[in-house]
Amino acid sequence: MEYASIPKEKLTFVKRIAQGGFGTVYKALLDNQEVAAKRVDREEGQRELKFLSELDHPNIVQLIGMVDNGVDVDIILEFCDGGSLRSYLNAHRGEHLGLRFYDWAKQAGKPIAYLKTMHIVHKDIKSPNYLITNGNIVKLCDFGLAKDIDATITRATEMASYPWMAPNFYETTSFPTYDIHAYGVVVWELWTTDIPFEGYQVPANLIWRICHDNERPPIPTNCPKPIADLMKKCWETDWKKRPSMEEVMLMLTSAEQLENKFGHQDKKPRVASIPTYTKAPAVVSAATSAATDKTAATDETAAAAGVSTGTSAQAEVAAPASQKSKQTCTITGPWKLEKKFGHQDGPGQLSGARGIVVNPSNRDVAVACHDSSQVKVYTSIGEYKLSMDTSWGLEGGETSFPFQITVNSQGTAYFVVDRNKHVKCFDSHGQFQYHWVASRPQTKPDSICLQGLAMDHKGHLLVGDCSSKHINKHRQDGSYLSSIEVDIKPKWIAETTQGTIVLAERYKPPQVVSNTGRQVALKHPVQDSLWDPTGVCCFNDTILIANRKPNAISILCYSESGKYLYDLAGIPTDPMKDIAMTHDKKLLVSVQGYVQMYSL
Repeated sequence: MEYASIPKEKLTFVKRIAQGGFGTVYKALLDNQEVAAKRVDREEGQRELKFLSELDHPNIVQLIGMVDNGVDVDIILEFCDGGSLRSYLNAHRGEHLGLRFYDWAKQAGKPIAYLKTMHIVHKDIKSPNYLITNGNIVKLCDFGLAKDIDATITRATEMASYPWMAPNFYETTSFPTYDIHAYGVVVWELWTTDIPFEGYQVPANLIWRICHDNERPPIPTNCPKPIADLMKKCWETDWKKRPSMEEVMLMLTSAEQLENKFGHQDKKPRVASIPTYTKAPAVVSAATSAATDKTAATDETAAAAGVSTGTSAQAEVAAPASQKSKQTCTITGPWKLEKKFGHQDGPGQLSGARGIVVNPSNRDVAVACHDSSQVKVYTSIGEYKLSMDTSWGLEGGETSFPFQITVNSQGTAYFVVDRNKHVKCFDSHGQFQYHWVASRPQTKPDSICLQGLAMDHKGHLLVGDCSSKHINKHRQDGSYLSSIEVDIKPKWIAETTQGTIVLAERYKPPQVVSNTGRQVALKHPVQDSLWDPTGVCCFNDTILIANRKPNAISILCYSESGKYLYDLAGIPTDPMKDIAMTHDKKLLVSVQGYVQMYSL
């Protein structure tokens, strides 16, 4: 495939969008057409151009031309406005991609099969090197490490990124199945949405784990056996035993057909006979002990500077004493769908709904919208009221990703976790007030990954750091109070009227921690392998866990001591993102594009 030599003056740079070991990528305009311009030194550029000019495949980013700058060159490529696959997965951490998993896994594999026919090995297959178009087309990019299959590695720098690296990286030939190992890691990412080997900051340690200890990313127990087997075969230490991409495609097609068939045959929720696909969540108490500091993993999100101003600690009001008394109430059901809102076209339409909270003062319902960088607020009867723009406080070019939301006991201030780094405060009219980076003292902002958020009975914020597995307690003005070390990633947090905090992480059993610090893992009524929490809330002293198990959704209820009570009856099988309960016994379920309200 030929490519054009483009004059410098025809290219207008818009902004920098990525930077890696081999160059910097800019968004640019070429004759008013959006393009990507990758600036690399001349030697690396000529090498990458050699491969890109030979390739023509719908799942490989298209080469447009080259600008010669003398010392370096700008490789001009098609612009994929959906960003990288890794960025998409970061924005949807803790979710399941559904049937998109199979579609994208196949799309990610097709260019590898094509490269084999061209006698090329990519050598840097990883989720950041796949781009997504607005039409959901997955395209492979970055051929800076690509080699002819029979070529010999001549430089130690020609290694793939460590988490995706095959254990045979040190061998002198670019063996044909090098990319297959890395592809297996990408399949794992697509299934879990997690970052492989998250937390390893010393490359030598990770290399030892992969090559000497034969360690691979942990396969969750909710993963169907055909997909788990596919990953394991791709990760064979002996590269000769790894499957070809053609065999991988057949395995994916077979697994998809089985899942479709299983889903059609099992529309009714079942428990006892469900296969063991799964992992689980946790729960914690507001004990005020200082926790041992741990080295936190680095998350793939950009950090903006935090500013702590606004509401003072003296303005915080604890919950009334009447709310602290033990209240037992059966809410078994059956529950009936009362209404559905947020799906209508217009300013109130939800996109990427996540955390949900009920304002105790006026019963407004606030929903964090991950995809639209907003919080949508509705009245108690589901009528759209206002939107909060969560992009406030971010630097130019950064995108807001609101995840969880809570509100103070007076209903005057909403708090939102955004971009895994910030807690942002808005007043009840939707006006931005201030924000801060909610980390522990002497913790680098770049090493935190905030997701869970709740207001405790004393009016303090409980912020979950998934990197270090801590619950950080802050006053509403952002000042740090204390932290609790927990056993799982606190992606969802709630608190009962007695001060017991509930924490949940997908694929792991939830835990409760009493206000004395006693931690109890919740037992699933059938088997713990069926745990896959997707939201938590509390109603007085009852703990509610939204759980997504194979082919069924349920809400399980527990006491503060961790005893299973019952499932809520009448809940449908829509995939939940979070749940909330009003004081007058209305159950609110946040789904991807709408909210369901149930009543007894």
